[in-house]
Amino acid sequence: MKHKSLLQNLLVAFAVFTVVATGITVLVLAASNDDVLPESAPPASSPIEEGTSSDIPGITETLTLSVPETSEAEIRLEYTDEFLPFETVYIEDASMKKGTSVTETRGQKGLSRTAVEVILHDGVEVSRQVAGTRIIREPVSEVIRVGTYVMPPATVVSTHNNSSGTMTSYNYSRNFLESVSIDEVNKTITTPSGEVFYYSSSFIGEATAYSCEGNPNAITATGTKARVGEVAVDPKFIPLGTKMFIILSDGSLIYGYCVAEDTGGAVKGNIIDLYMNTFADCSLVGRTDCTVYILN
Repeated sequence: MKHKSLLQNLLVAFAVFTVVATGITVLVLAASNDDVLPESAPPASSPIEEGTSSDIPGITETLTLSVPETSEAEIRLEYTDEFLPFETVYIEDASMKKGTSVTETRGQKGLSRTAVEVILHDGVEVSRQVAGTRIIREPVSEVIRVGTYVMPPATVVSTHNNSSGTMTSYNYSRNFLESVSIDEVNKTITTPSGEVFYYSSSFIGEATAYSCEGNPNAITATGTKARVGEVAVDPKFIPLGTKMFIILSDGSLIYGYCVAEDTGGAVKGNIIDLYMNTFADCSLVGRTDCTVYILN
């Protein structure tokens, strides 16, 4: 009996020792865990990220940054867009008439964006400051060309009969004029009566004259009646039907308005054969240079 009681006491003592040792180990491990955070532990709060605002001109946006729900402070960014004026540049152009202008490049306003940081506590603003400004779009200068050319006065051509003969007769008020006004810029010829002829080009020709005096029924190569105001030309140089205005270069005669309706064997190249009512009139022309204006 004594041996049995001793064995039982030993078993009870071992069990008590085991329980005590296990408890101490648990306490040591628990204390160790309280002092060391795992490496993967998340930070106390996430970093604040700035939102992006629209690039549409004239739009003002208010963006709220994300903050922890437990924070008493709120940070907000406000964006304001502002137009930037453009510059106007004037360029003188001698090829344009004075007093005229043309816009070569349209001006375009620029755009800047300013960010303001606003801090609030419990919904009440406590401070604000400009966080920065950046240019969204640079302004584009407006370019305007301004004319500087001053038109010279129209040239007035007057006849001065430098021959001993006189014109015996003519048919049209458009022919054998005493003077005309020629505007080389606008390409116009104005008669004393106010009639205006528009021409597209001009060249120096050689004037001669012919007449069908004594044959009142003379017909031209195009079937029209021979008369003052119709001239003979080389069709290879001047097409038949071309309307012209002719002035002798020496100023002795302003033949005036005429139409290319006839041809002639001796009429070649830039030779213009002017029809006259009489042979005496033809002698006043002879053979001389002339300015030929091709009418529109």
